[in-house]
Amino acid sequence: MYVCRHRSAVIAPGLALAVGLSAPLVALASIHDYSPPPAPGETYGVADFRLFVPDDAAVVRGVLCRIAPHLADSRPEVGDPALQQLCAGEDFALLGARLDDVGMETGIGDALLRTLAAFAAESGHPELAFTTCYFEGYSWGGQFAYHFTVWRPDRVIGFVTMKGGFHRTDPAGDAILVPGYLFIGENDLPYRIENLTAIFEAHRPLGARWALAVQPGAAHEPVTDRGLLDGYFQTVSRLRLPEAIPPGEVPALATIPEPDSWLGDRARLVIGSWDCYDAAADSASWLPSRDTAGDWQTFVTAGAMNDTISCATPVAAAPRAAIRLLPNRPNPFNPATEIAFALPGEAGASRHAVLQIVDARGRLVRTLVDGALAAGWHRVTWDGRDGAGRVVTAGMYVYRVTTIGQSAAGKMVLLK
Repeated sequence: MYVCRHRSAVIAPGLALAVGLSAPLVALASIHDYSPPPAPGETYGVADFRLFVPDDAAVVRGVLCRIAPHLADSRPEVGDPALQQLCAGEDFALLGARLDDVGMETGIGDALLRTLAAFAAESGHPELAFTTCYFEGYSWGGQFAYHFTVWRPDRVIGFVTMKGGFHRTDPAGDAILVPGYLFIGENDLPYRIENLTAIFEAHRPLGARWALAVQPGAAHEPVTDRGLLDGYFQTVSRLRLPEAIPPGEVPALATIPEPDSWLGDRARLVIGSWDCYDAAADSASWLPSRDTAGDWQTFVTAGAMNDTISCATPVAAAPRAAIRLLPNRPNPFNPATEIAFALPGEAGASRHAVLQIVDARGRLVRTLVDGALAAGWHRVTWDGRDGAGRVVTAGMYVYRVTTIGQSAAGKMVLLK
């Protein structure tokens, strides 16, 4: 059943209309509840949400979403003073939920987006209808966080998934550019450890901005290190969100360049800046700053180490060769177009590369290449069809080439 409540000492806009007032009063309180019913064709059963909005936030810059395990209720956490203070400091709203599904195909992701639109109308913050989210999820809730990120990477600032065991293992698409923290417990069940480790190791070589952290001596329990979690949230949000939140549209989130990052060696448990790191970057945990890298090291060693890789030569590293991408031809096109790109490397060398087509909402349409390619130029034709062979609708599409630590993208328009 549909429920929309606004907790306030002042009459909420929806309630004011319900009792027949000619002009709704401005609500000063900050707690809102909403339970969207499934739309036609949607199959989720439970979707209950609660939102806290800081009273002094002129513009809400994003939403920190705390997602609990299956049918567990994180809505009471919206009243946590420490979390409220954290969000108020960043001009973020705070969301808790009780959910019964993690599959975006059931409509549960759309339920969250409809909820944000409802909160926009109820709270007097219209920007909430287009806001981006930062997820912290534990166990099953971490799976929701990851699956939503893969489904709508354009709406996710960053995500944390703690110790779930059934994350989908298919390609993550543009979600690799969304900073993520994947936590596993040293003594957790093997299938949980294997699930998250396999996802990390499959996507980090593609340039995934993700960190994998093993909690020493821990089993299936949430991560409670708020210093680490809060620092990561603040760093990622400040690096990715624009200075001004545009009205009436989803903010364009910045991609954090890999050379600006720090890396954590999962074997030696040491950290180093991108330019000074002395091992394989494509298997290392990726961290967006020196401070977040230090927090990672402290966490995975239980505070036993404080080692940083030194630069052997104190000079700026030579620039790395980048992917070269030509504009697709023709553009606009109908029915087919050619995409030309060059992979860096010496003649005869090869590396894993992925070429994907996504729509204007960031949803994967088709994967054209996913495998080893030689260094040098390649030309690939897209026939305007999706992965199931169906002709897609007219509109703007993005083609993205991704290889180890690098990506490049272009836009194209399909005409009908």
